[in-house]
Amino acid sequence: MFIIIYGLYSFITCVIILSIITFFQTKEALRIPGLPLLGNVVALGKYGVAYISKCRSKFGDSFTLSLCGQRMTFLFDPAIIDAFFKSPDSEITFRPAVEQFTQRVFGLPSKEFFPKHAHILRDLRHLLVPSELLGHAMKLTSKFNFLRVSLFLCDGQVELFSAVRSLVFRSAVAVLFGDSLLSIPDGGAEELEHTFFAFEEGFELAASPIPHMFQPGFCTSRQKLLTWLEAACKDPAFRETTCGKLVEMSGLRSTLVPHMLLAVLWASQANTVPATFWSLAMLMLPENKDYAETVLSDVDDIVMKRGDSNNVVLAASTKPCSESSMESSDRLSMEPVLKDEQLSAIAKASFQLATDRRSLISRCVAEAIRLRVHSIDLRMAAQDITLISSSGSKVSLPKGRLMAICPFETHHCSDLFPPEAFRFNPNRQHLVLGDGTAVPPSLSGLAFGGGPYRCPGRFFAEMEVALFVQLILWHVDLTFTNETAVFKEEPGTEHQNNQGTVLPTNLTQERPQAGSTLSKVLHLLIGDEAVVWGLGVFDVAAGETGSKLLQRWINSGDEDGLLPPCNLQRLVGIKVPSEPCYVRAMVRHPKSSL
Repeated sequence: MFIIIYGLYSFITCVIILSIITFFQTKEALRIPGLPLLGNVVALGKYGVAYISKCRSKFGDSFTLSLCGQRMTFLFDPAIIDAFFKSPDSEITFRPAVEQFTQRVFGLPSKEFFPKHAHILRDLRHLLVPSELLGHAMKLTSKFNFLRVSLFLCDGQVELFSAVRSLVFRSAVAVLFGDSLLSIPDGGAEELEHTFFAFEEGFELAASPIPHMFQPGFCTSRQKLLTWLEAACKDPAFRETTCGKLVEMSGLRSTLVPHMLLAVLWASQANTVPATFWSLAMLMLPENKDYAETVLSDVDDIVMKRGDSNNVVLAASTKPCSESSMESSDRLSMEPVLKDEQLSAIAKASFQLATDRRSLISRCVAEAIRLRVHSIDLRMAAQDITLISSSGSKVSLPKGRLMAICPFETHHCSDLFPPEAFRFNPNRQHLVLGDGTAVPPSLSGLAFGGGPYRCPGRFFAEMEVALFVQLILWHVDLTFTNETAVFKEEPGTEHQNNQGTVLPTNLTQERPQAGSTLSKVLHLLIGDEAVVWGLGVFDVAAGETGSKLLQRWINSGDEDGLLPPCNLQRLVGIKVPSEPCYVRAMVRHPKSSL
């Protein structure tokens, strides 16, 4: 009997030990099946973050895609994300992962630029510290005062994203680069804006291995921008601007300066424009009416406390262009409706709230950014590394492996953003990773990156977005028109984004019919799984229709689908709307007795 009990005890002990070893064993992230040579590049390029989300739901919190021979491992566990940002460059490095962007997109040679990169980031942070923001805010307000009539109040109905884009671009360029840059192109600010966003539209494709000779539009736009930036540097007034000071501190040779400035120009616009649009649009939704009213009352309260209400009455009583007898051409070129001193009361109150992360407007902006954040952050394993997840399991990555996190998918996880991560809720708790040193606890989560390579212009960007949203809401009464209908997705439908690119909106498509020659050939040659995950062709047998799968993204932050869905294909930069958003714009007359 003793022998039997001892044998049973030994057996149970061995089972427990083997279970522990199996649980804690180190293993590489699962590789997703794909096409020969191409791997998963077709499906990822076609469906973007929706494909990444599909892979995560099937394969878990770590998986590897093959992109034309380059393996990219996506990581979603919070502890691993913390290590992604916190680890030293000797383990997880930044430079090799982003060289393709700096070299191919901006034309900055890696050997010359990256030795100075850390110093440039440090200097830019110093130039945009909170103590410097008030002066920038007053300049932004002055630009808003000049542009708000032509952009919002002349035609009664406006396309909101286009209006916001023009406002943010022209204002921020004037503040960071100086007014001279806006006047250098023959077509003025309008041509500069059009050229920049043509360049920005081709950003992701330009970073790919596809030769630039097949991307003439991108190359033409980039060359124009570089020429104009070089000319702006020669203006004596440029030296006093933020970018002028950055150039003097950078130590780059003169021929590379326009390329660095192009990178700064892109960084100042690619995220701020859509962040301002979504922050404003979400506050316009009926379910967020109370938030919008509180944002405005917060501004009024500060103005009243300062005793500046007389100026505010004057600002609020301005008549819209449509009620004026002026001709349209005169209205578009008119002087600012209000003087700077008349706007200063609202501007200072809005600035105070915009720079207070506890204020409602700051939380609303952070929540909008959380819901429309970019899809990918990249690093590279500098050596063979083992990452430990929150549960204690391990993921092994070889030296040279491209590592990626997906903030957009992560931000829609209710475990990290409870409750109901898909809902717009500026009162939700902040994301806290690890000890909070790599990524500062914030409602906007991973939007501004973490570690030494975090966004250097975060304070300026948060202030700029919150300031513009308050100024627009306070001066302009915006309502959705009938053309902004409730968005109902149908399987197989297509839409166009603001640049005219046709976007497929159904991730899940039926497989090629069994009797088709193509289906037989593909399945015989590469197998069923390679077809499904290489092309993104999923089975609908289980009721997984395109409209059902995509509906979860359509309603992100927009319960009733009043806003256009975001472009899920876009991996770099905050999401842009995939179709126009028309609103009716009128001068707002405050209900308060200011």
